[in-house]
Amino acid sequence: MKLTTGLKALIVLLFIPIAIIAKNPKNSGSYVDKEGVIRWRNDNSEIVGFGVNYSTPFAHAFRMAEAMGISHKEAIQQDVYHMARLGLDIYRVHVWDTEISDSIGNLLINEHLDLFDYTISEMKKRGMHFVITPIAFWGNGWPEPDYKTSGFSNKYGKDACLCNPEAIKAQENYLYQFLNHVNPYTSLAYKNDPDIIAFEVSNEPHHSGSEKHVTNYINRMVKAMRKTGTTTPILYNMSHSIHLIDAYLNSNAQGGTFQWYPTNLVANRQLNGNFLPQVNSYHIPFQNNPKFQKSAKIVYEFDPADVGGNYMYPAMARSFRTAGMQLATHFDYDAMFLAAHNTNYGTHYMSLPYAPKRALSLKIASAVFHQIPRYKDFGNFPENNYFDNFKIDYSNDLVEMLSYSSFYYSNNTSTKPDKIELITEIAGYGSSPLIQYDGKGAYFLDKIGDKVWRLEVMPDAHLIGDPFAKTSPERQVAAVTWQERSMTIALPELGGDFKIEAINNGNSYNTATSNGTFDITPGVYIVQPQTGTTIVSAQQRFKNIAIGEFVAPEANLKAPVVINKTAETMSANSPTRLCFEVISEIKPIKVEVQLSAA
Repeated sequence: MKLTTGLKALIVLLFIPIAIIAKNPKNSGSYVDKEGVIRWRNDNSEIVGFGVNYSTPFAHAFRMAEAMGISHKEAIQQDVYHMARLGLDIYRVHVWDTEISDSIGNLLINEHLDLFDYTISEMKKRGMHFVITPIAFWGNGWPEPDYKTSGFSNKYGKDACLCNPEAIKAQENYLYQFLNHVNPYTSLAYKNDPDIIAFEVSNEPHHSGSEKHVTNYINRMVKAMRKTGTTTPILYNMSHSIHLIDAYLNSNAQGGTFQWYPTNLVANRQLNGNFLPQVNSYHIPFQNNPKFQKSAKIVYEFDPADVGGNYMYPAMARSFRTAGMQLATHFDYDAMFLAAHNTNYGTHYMSLPYAPKRALSLKIASAVFHQIPRYKDFGNFPENNYFDNFKIDYSNDLVEMLSYSSFYYSNNTSTKPDKIELITEIAGYGSSPLIQYDGKGAYFLDKIGDKVWRLEVMPDAHLIGDPFAKTSPERQVAAVTWQERSMTIALPELGGDFKIEAINNGNSYNTATSNGTFDITPGVYIVQPQTGTTIVSAQQRFKNIAIGEFVAPEANLKAPVVINKTAETMSANSPTRLCFEVISEIKPIKVEVQLSAA
C-alpha cells in the first residue's frame, strides 16, 4: 500500500558524538533487594522510570515505512527526539520474536533485529533505560492478517508455547541466544547492558496448566536466561491468569509486570465523558500477599484507550505510584510518519506533533512518577485531582504541574507561579499567565543560560477525524499546518523588548517584539534581552538534546476542513450558539453559514 499525503519530515538532528562504553562494570546495572525494590548497583538508589512502548522496528510500522519510502532509521531518530522532549526515560517493547527467530528458536540476524539494536543505541544517547520482553507470542499482522514467518511462535502459537515440550525448548534456545546477542551499535551483549533495568520473560502469557507446571515453565525460562551469566532482574507477567499467582510467586522470577486498560480496548470510536473515577486507584487482588509485597513491581503497558481528552495520564500515574509501581510505560507511541492516520494501534493515540495535548499530559504523568513516592496515598476522587505539584481538571481538559522551577500544562490555564523568577522550564499548549499563544501546537521554553532561553514551537495540530474509528491508511485523522502565530512571553528577566533569533537549520524567520508580543513560526529560537550578547551554537548540548535540533512533519492538510462544534441538541424557544472550526492553510477571507428548514 502507498500513501501520498506528504508525510516527509522536516528533521534537524545535530548530535554531538556520544561514546557508548562496551563494558559492564561490576557495580553497574540494576538489582532487586530483599524488599522487592529495584535499585541501581552503583549507588543503591531506588530506580524510578516512565516511558513508552514503540514498535517501528517490527510488524505493521516496519511494513508501512517500507511502503511509504520512509527510512526506518530516520524515523526512529525523529521519534526518539520527541520522546526526549517529553521527558520519557524508559523504553519497553515486546520483541516480535516471530520476525527474528526460526522454528527451533535460533536468533535470525536480519533487518528487524538491526533496527531494534539501532533503536536501543539511539535511546541510549538520550539517557533512556529499558525493559525488554524478548517473547511477544504475537503474529506480526495487526491490524492486517498475520504474515507467515519462520518463528517458533508462528509454528506453535501462544497456547502451545506454554506447554508443548518442543516449543518450550525453542524458547529456551531463543532466550539464550537473544541475551547473548551483541548490539553492533553499542558493542554490548544484552545480557551485560547496564541500561536494561529488567527483562520480562514474555508478553501476556495465558497459562491454564497446574501451578506446578507453570512454576516449572517459568523456572526453565529464567534458567535459560541466567545461563548467559546475566545478573539483570527477570520479571514475569502477573496480570494474566491471576488464579495462578502462587505459581508466579513460587518461581525464580524476581517480580511481576502489570497493565491497565480501564476503558477496555477497540471501541472503534472516541469515548467521551469523565473517566477519572475509573482510575481512582489501581487495585491488585493479591496486594497483601507477603511474597508479592517483597517482589518487584512494574507496569509494562497502560492507556485510557479511546478516551478523547488528555486528562487521564497523570491520574493513572498517581494511582500506579500509590500501588507501589517503580516503572511504567505507556502503550504505544506512534511513529511520526504514521500518526496522521493512526493505523498502528487505532485504539491508542500518542504523538507530540499530532496530539500535543495528549503528549504534554504524558510528560506531566512522567513528572508525577518521578516526584511522587511509592505508596503515597492522596485519597479518593475528586479530592485526589489536586495532589502535590499537580492538578487534574476534567471540565477544562487540563492537567498541569507547577514546581518551584518547572511549569507544564496541557491546555489553557490561569495558574500563575508565585515566584516567576525561579521558573527555568515551561512546556505547554495554549495560553497561561507566562505565555500567551494562539497556535495549536506544543511549545517548550527552557532557560539555557543567564537570561538566555531556548524556545521551540511545534506546528499547529488539527484533529480532522475520529482517531479511534476503524483504521485505514486512506483515512487521515490528523493534520499539521505551518502558520505564523502570535505569542507573548511575560518573564521579568526578559522584559518587554527582547530579541529572538532562529537557530535550527533552514529557519530564516525574523521577528521583533513589542511589549513581549511577537509573531512566530515553527522552529527553534534563542531568546535573550536586546542587550544580551550570548552566542549560542546549534551544536551546543542542553540536557539530552542539541540546541538546534528540531523535528516536525511537513504541512499535510490536503484541503480546508470545517468541523461543526454546535451542540447536537437544543431547547425550543431558547437562543443557541452555532460553533464551527475552519481549518485551512490560508486564513479564509469569508466564512458563511447557511440555514435551511429541516
